[in-house]
Amino acid sequence: MPLRFISLILISIAALLPAFGQESRMLKAFADAPAELFPTIDRLTRLDMADYFQSGSTKPSKNAFKGDCRIVAVTDRSLKVQTSPVSETEIVMLTQPKDTVWMVLTTVATPAPDTSAQFYTARWTPSPLSLSTPTLEKWLTKEGKKRREDVENAVPFIIASYIYDPSTSTLTMTNGVNAITPTESRSVTDGALYPTLSFRWNGKRFNQIKN
Repeated sequence: MPLRFISLILISIAALLPAFGQESRMLKAFADAPAELFPTIDRLTRLDMADYFQSGSTKPSKNAFKGDCRIVAVTDRSLKVQTSPVSETEIVMLTQPKDTVWMVLTTVATPAPDTSAQFYTARWTPSPLSLSTPTLEKWLTKEGKKRREDVENAVPFIIASYIYDPSTSTLTMTNGVNAITPTESRSVTDGALYPTLSFRWNGKRFNQIKN
């Protein structure tokens, strides 16, 4: 085999190694995550799920309640797992100047998807970082502020789903107000609330992007 051809093969393999290494890191992070993040999926089951995913198998594992659970997606900076038929958790790797932060997004299928965020250091100790769904005040548009009292009466609380885009370091929250607002109150909320709010990770914290 010509030496040049062998060199090209080695270069191609070397180019793929970082991606595989990062994917393995995300799978390891999933296996090593604290039990309180996955109370219904023990570590041995998580390791099985990682093996199934790496082998290309779609076979689900079983959580503590015998419900299906599986890893559904892995990138070099995130891992998404279906923890039950009505819930999923995503582990996202955020970078800081001197460390890595794990952001864990847990979404439950209430009337509309509702997400909560938790943060941990690279060694899975709790981080002082925090991010929660803003109160109604932050969601009000200019029109909504004009009829604030009516909107507050119509919307008992805010639920939102979160999606993080690592290519732009942006986390987008989408409100699910329509799912918890009576149909007769929709005329009050229409145009009164922003459909989404966005936040950008700056290496230290998430800062809201103005609408």
